Amino acid sequence: MIRKFTHLILLVILANFIWSCAGGGSASQSSKTPSWARNAVHPQYPKALFWTGIGSATDLTEAADEARAEVAAQIQVQIKSVTTSTESELMEEDRAFYKSAFESSVQALVDASIQGIEIVDSKQVGNDYYAFAVLNKSTYLGGLERELQDYTDQLSTLYSDAEQMLDKGDIFPAIGNLADAMELAPQVYPRQNFYNALAEFNFNLPQHLQGAALISHVRSVLSDVNLTLESGGNQTAKPGQRLPQPVVVKCRLSRPGGSVPIANLPIKATYESGETSAKVSTDERGLATIRLSAIPGERPDAGSARISVNIGRMPEIMGPELRKLEQVVNYKIAGEVAAFAVVVKSADGKRLSRVEDAIEKTVLAAGFRIDPASKMVLEGQVIDADTREIELGGVITYQAEVSLRLVVMDKSSGSNKGSIKVSKKMVHKNKNTASEKARDQVGNMVKRRALAQILADALTK
Repeated sequence: MIRKFTHLILLVILANFIWSCAGGGSASQSSKTPSWARNAVHPQYPKALFWTGIGSATDLTEAADEARAEVAAQIQVQIKSVTTSTESELMEEDRAFYKSAFESSVQALVDASIQGIEIVDSKQVGNDYYAFAVLNKSTYLGGLERELQDYTDQLSTLYSDAEQMLDKGDIFPAIGNLADAMELAPQVYPRQNFYNALAEFNFNLPQHLQGAALISHVRSVLSDVNLTLESGGNQTAKPGQRLPQPVVVKCRLSRPGGSVPIANLPIKATYESGETSAKVSTDERGLATIRLSAIPGERPDAGSARISVNIGRMPEIMGPELRKLEQVVNYKIAGEVAAFAVVVKSADGKRLSRVEDAIEKTVLAAGFRIDPASKMVLEGQVIDADTREIELGGVITYQAEVSLRLVVMDKSSGSNKGSIKVSKKMVHKNKNTASEKARDQVGNMVKRRALAQILADALTK
C-alpha cells in the first residue's frame, strides 16, 4: 500500500515538473521579448515625434519589411484622409479630372516616405525576430516643405510664362504651359494638406496656382478668343465654280491691354453637306484665307459654308470652348451649270466604261453636268497594274495596284487646266482577277472635294 502511494507521489511530482517546464519556458521567452514589441512604445522614439511600426517574423529581413509597411500604412491612411477632404472641395466637373491624379500622387507620396523609414532596433528571441521602424516627423516635414516650394516655383514659372505668351497671341504654347501646370497641381494638394495637418504653420499654394483656378483660367482665356468674318460673304457664282473673292476670317484674343492676333490657329470650312472644303491656318495677323466654290445647299440657287476652328488638331482641353466659335458664309448660285465630258482609256487605248461611270457620278455630286460634247474634258489614263506575289495565311496571293491620272483639258485652247492622280490596290488568289478588280474600282478613288476643286479652278483659269 505504501509502495503504491509512493508511486502516486512520484507521478504527481513528475507531472508538475513537466508542466512547470512547459509553462515556465513560455514565460521565460515572453519575458525576453523586447518591451517595445509588446506595448508598441520605444523610450527613445516617442510617437509625438516619430511614426513607428513593429514587425515580427522568423527572418530579420521579413520583420524589418513588416515594420516599414506598418509605418507606411499609417501615413497612407492620413494622406488619403486629407486628400478625400480636398476632392470634396472641388467643383463637380473638376473632381473627375483630379481624382485619378490624386490617387497616383498619394501613392507616389507614400512610396517616397518609405525611403526615409529606418529600422532603429531589432532583437532575436528564440526563432523569432522583432524589428522597430521609425520615420522622423520633423525630418519628413522638412523634406515635404522643400518639395512644396519646388512645385510652387515650377507652377509660378509656367503661369507667368503663359501670361507673357498670351500677350503676344501665342495661345498654343500658353495653353500648353497652363495644361502642364494643371498636371502639377494634383501633386501639391495631398502634400500641402498632409503637411498642414502636421506642421505648426500652414503652407498655402497661391490661389491663382491652385488646380480649380488654373482650369477656370484656361476656360476664361479660351472664351476670349474671337473669330470674325472680315470679307467674302454674300457672293454670287455659277454652280460649282469658285466664288469670285476669297473668304477671309480673323482670329484674335482679347487681353487687358487690347486684342492681339492669334497665329497658326487651324481653321476649316465645311459645306452644308458636311463635306470639308478647306483646311488652313491663320497667319501672323490672325487672318485665314479660304477659297470656296458655289456648291448648292438645301436650295439649288443658294448655299453656305461653316467656318470654324479645326478642333481635331487641338489639345483636348481647348475643344469645349473653341467648338463654339464659328462664322457662316452665305452665297448665291446663278447661271448655267458647267458641263464636262469624261473619257478614260487603258494603256492600249480602250475606253474603260466602269471607270468613266464612277467619275461621272462624282462630277455630278460636285454640282456639275455631264455633256459628251463639252469642250471641257476630263481625260484619264489607267496605268497597267503593278502586281506582286504575297503570302496571306500560308496561301499564295496577288496584290495588284492600278493608277489613274485625270487631266482637265480645254479642247478649245488645248490647255491643261489641272490634274489629279489616284490609285487602288486589290488582293486576290488569281493574278488576273486582282488586276481587273483594281482597274474597275480605281474610279471610285476620285474624291468629290478634290475633283470639285480642280474643276472649279479649271473654269476660272
